[in-house]
Amino acid sequence: MFGKLVKYELRSSGRTLLPIWCAVLVLSAANAVLFSRPSFFESGSRIAMLLTSILPLVLFALWVAMGVLTLIFVIQRFYSGLLKSEGYLMFTLPVRVSSLIGSRLLTATIMELAGSLVGILGIMILLIGQNGINLTVNLGDLLRAIKLEPQAARWGIAALVELVVLGLLSVIEGNLRIYMSIALGHLSRRRRGVLAVGAFIGLCIIISVLNVWAASFSMQILPLSWIDWLTNASWANYALPSLALGLLILRALVLCAVWWLGTQRILTRRLNLE
Repeated sequence: MFGKLVKYELRSSGRTLLPIWCAVLVLSAANAVLFSRPSFFESGSRIAMLLTSILPLVLFALWVAMGVLTLIFVIQRFYSGLLKSEGYLMFTLPVRVSSLIGSRLLTATIMELAGSLVGILGIMILLIGQNGINLTVNLGDLLRAIKLEPQAARWGIAALVELVVLGLLSVIEGNLRIYMSIALGHLSRRRRGVLAVGAFIGLCIIISVLNVWAASFSMQILPLSWIDWLTNASWANYALPSLALGLLILRALVLCAVWWLGTQRILTRRLNLE
């Protein structure tokens, strides 16, 4: 049943986002072809001036629209799909509340990652069309650098993997924070949208305050000798970025768990579809 829920959500989102993804890629290719021919837009013709003025603006507008529509999709599929009239149907299905939340979370994350990939591909298409952007990597030089600094290479690879994991967890945590805010706003009978926005702002403020407090508290409890050892050790330059990313991953996991459990509890025990 979980797979069917995800399939339903993907179909619903694909009908909205797929056309704009295709438009971004097509316009990126058109801009790349246009600006790879300097003789065309330097000719001074009206058509050339019009195209060089309009196409980049349209592409930028599509990028903005893609981000806005993705955010709207994340909010709309959770709110309308679970807390509005569609929720009556969803909560009669023989599935757990965690499956209903998880299907929307997985779909939203896939759509956001796909949108990011489309944006990156669009930028790469533009860069390739500029003639002079070298996107190739000399593998021989890379292997020689790894042999010269094996310790730095190991920590660098670890940091790169952690950075990818942190990016994925940040997307998931952001979605769950939105879900938690909507669920908190839905506890009221009136002005639920306004309260959801207020809850989101409040959660962001609380997290910011806790981050500052945790950083200050950790500096106070750690002995100065430990701090000197961490910063002056031979491996510190390589390991500290990886260790910092590990702490950020742990923080993201904790926040994901808090938002997930809070949203699940509200939808299980305090659900009100009236």
